[in-house]
Amino acid sequence: MASGHAPPTRNDAGSSGRGAGGESLAGAAGSAGDESAAGEAGVPSAAGAPTGGNAGTSPASGGVAGSSAGASGGSGGTIGSSGGAAGTSGSAGTFSGPCGDMDGNAVDDCSETLVQNSRFDNSVEHWTSGAWNASNAQPTGQSGSLLVLNDSPVIADTGFKLTAAEQCIQVTGDYRYEVAARVMIPANQGGGFGGINLLIYANDGCTGTFVTGLSPATTQVTNAWTVVSAQFMMPTAARSMIVRLAATRPFAQPKLQVLFDDILVKQKLP
Repeated sequence: MASGHAPPTRNDAGSSGRGAGGESLAGAAGSAGDESAAGEAGVPSAAGAPTGGNAGTSPASGGVAGSSAGASGGSGGTIGSSGGAAGTSGSAGTFSGPCGDMDGNAVDDCSETLVQNSRFDNSVEHWTSGAWNASNAQPTGQSGSLLVLNDSPVIADTGFKLTAAEQCIQVTGDYRYEVAARVMIPANQGGGFGGINLLIYANDGCTGTFVTGLSPATTQVTNAWTVVSAQFMMPTAARSMIVRLAATRPFAQPKLQVLFDDILVKQKLP
């Protein structure tokens, strides 16, 4: 989204202020709070692929995620993304570190990630919402995960509702960034997506001029811990970014629960 446009309204049911993550995605790309999805790039379409750009056959198939668009304008780059069952492509494999090695560089992800409390050992501290859950993505260890519950009121319409736990980090423009996470969507909930959603700002502290919103890494896989990951070029104007762990469900579906663990956000070397 080009600077000069008003930043998206951040609210929980129309009220102003930073919300706990439910979001009305009806054309305003990347606003936080309650969001209804009908035109934001990267928001899953009814066909199961992100809208607003070139999309893969499904969010978990390693396609190209859509860039941000919608009534508020703006643009984003083409983003390569991937999703697969934890322990396969892009996952830790036999790596023995506490967070694993989703980016495959033989360095534990805990020591590289820019977010705080990336593995949810015993709380969801530093994230705006979500509940701590004892389920752990790794087969060993005493850690837990973050549970995002999307249970806002049902709407008799087509489209999607996004709810997310958020954390703001500082970033640098014109660098390539990588994001990854382990995601679990419990079975028998209906449709929906779990993954990483990003809001990028031209000011420190995730305030001021909104640059763009992206949904680079999502999955629909249920009943298994799945690695989602993506790389993208940070816009020149970027100074800060909200990392959102998002659960996105159809309007008409009562709720969707999604678990997140081992969150990796890193700046790539030039």
